[in-house]
Amino acid sequence: MEENSEVLHLKALLSFLEQENIEYCIVGNTMGFPDEIHGDVDIVVQPKQIAQLNVFLFDFAKNRNIRIVQVFQHEQAAWDYVFFWFEDNCKLKFLSIDICGDYFWNGYSLISANVILKDRILKKSNTSKKISFYTPTPEKAFIYYLVKKVLKQEFTYKQKKYLKAEWDRDSIGCKRQIKRFWTEKETNKIVWALETDNCSALNDLIPGLNKSLRKNLNFSIFHFSEELKRLIQRILKPTGLFVAFIGPDGSGKSSIIENILNDLMPAFRNIYVYHLRPNLSLRNAKFSEPVKNPHGKAPRGQLSSLLKIFYYFIDYSIGYVLKIWPLITRSTLVIFDRYYHDLLVDPNRFRYGGPMRVVQSFSRIVPTPKLVILLDAPAEVLQSRKKEVSYAEAARQREAYLKLVGNMNKGIIIDASQSLNTVIRTTIEVILQLVEQRAKKRFR
Repeated sequence: MEENSEVLHLKALLSFLEQENIEYCIVGNTMGFPDEIHGDVDIVVQPKQIAQLNVFLFDFAKNRNIRIVQVFQHEQAAWDYVFFWFEDNCKLKFLSIDICGDYFWNGYSLISANVILKDRILKKSNTSKKISFYTPTPEKAFIYYLVKKVLKQEFTYKQKKYLKAEWDRDSIGCKRQIKRFWTEKETNKIVWALETDNCSALNDLIPGLNKSLRKNLNFSIFHFSEELKRLIQRILKPTGLFVAFIGPDGSGKSSIIENILNDLMPAFRNIYVYHLRPNLSLRNAKFSEPVKNPHGKAPRGQLSSLLKIFYYFIDYSIGYVLKIWPLITRSTLVIFDRYYHDLLVDPNRFRYGGPMRVVQSFSRIVPTPKLVILLDAPAEVLQSRKKEVSYAEAARQREAYLKLVGNMNKGIIIDASQSLNTVIRTTIEVILQLVEQRAKKRFR
C-alpha cells in the first residue's frame, strides 16, 4: 500500500531529528503512529534546542520541497509549525508539528521537558521496523496529557480511552504523578474513575480539578513577564489574516470563498466570513442573499447618503477594533465578500447619491485589509454568468476595479475567467504565499 505524503514527510522529519541529535519525545496518542496521524504532532524537546530547531525546520522544509506557512507561538515555550504542499493532483496538504520545551500555562511552570524526556522509550512503527520514535514513559505520558486536558477542560471519549491505556500500563507511576498536582482526596477520585473505567465520572471531576490545579500552581514573576511578552507579540504581530474579495457581479467571489474555506482551515485557528462590512448589529458572520437587481432602487438623497456613509465608516472602524482585530490576533482568517472599496466603483448598488469625494476621503481612513483580491474577468464572461447590470455597466465596472486595485500596494488581480479549479488554486496560493513570507520574515 502506497503511503500518503503526510506520513512520508513525517517519517522524514523523525529521521531528521535523529540526524541532528535532537533529543525529543512524541507526546499524546501514538496509536498507529507514524502511519496514522491524529491531528497535530506534539513533540517535546530540550528548551535549549528550540532556537536551533527553528532554523532546522525551515531547512528541512526546503530540502523536502515543502513550505512552512505558519508559525504560531501558542504558549511561552511552544510553537506550532504548519507545513503545506500541493500534491501532483493539485490537492493541498498540511502537516502541523507542535514543538514544546518546558510545559507552561499562562506563565505558570507545570512540567519540565527534562522530566518528560528522562527515561524516554524507543518505539517501533507497527508497519515498518525501520521507523522508530521516542515516547515518554507511561506515567509521564499520562500526567502530561491529563494536566493538559484538565486545563483545556475538554475530554472526548477517545482521549479518556488513551488515558486509561496509559494508566493500565503503569497505574502505580501514574498515581504518583497525580499526587504531584492534586490532593489525596482528589487523587482517590481520579483513581476510582480510572479503575472502574467510569468516563462520565472522570468528566464530572474536570471543573473541580481545573480549579484546584490553578490554585496550586506556583506563581513566578519571570514566567509571567515572559507570557506577557508573548501576548504583546501576538497583538503587535498577529498570525491571522484579513482578506477582502472584490469585483463585479459574475466574477465568482462567493463561489471562490465557499470553495477555499475547508482547504485553508489547517493554516489558521479559525475562519470567519463577512459580507461587505463587520455589521456590529450581528453576532455571527454569514453570507447574505444574492442581490438580483443591484441598481433597482433609486439613490438616496444627499443628506441621507452622507449619513449612511458616515454610519458605514463607524461600522468599519469600530467593527475592526471590536470584531476583526481580536480575531486576527487569535490566528483567524477573516474574509470579506465585498468591502468598502466596492462603494468607490459602484455607488448605485449601495444607493449612494452624495458626492464621491466624501466616499474617497473615508476610503483613506477605513481599516484596510492585509490583502485585497480582485477577481477580474472580461465583460462578456461576467455577462454570461450574471446579467444583473448591462454589458456597458459590466465593462465600466471592470475597468474601474482594475484601476482601483492597480493602485493598491496590497491588491492582487486574479483572472477569474479561468476554470473554477484554476482560480481556486491561484487564490489559495496567493493567500498562503503571503502568510508564508510573513512567517519567514518573523521566525528565521
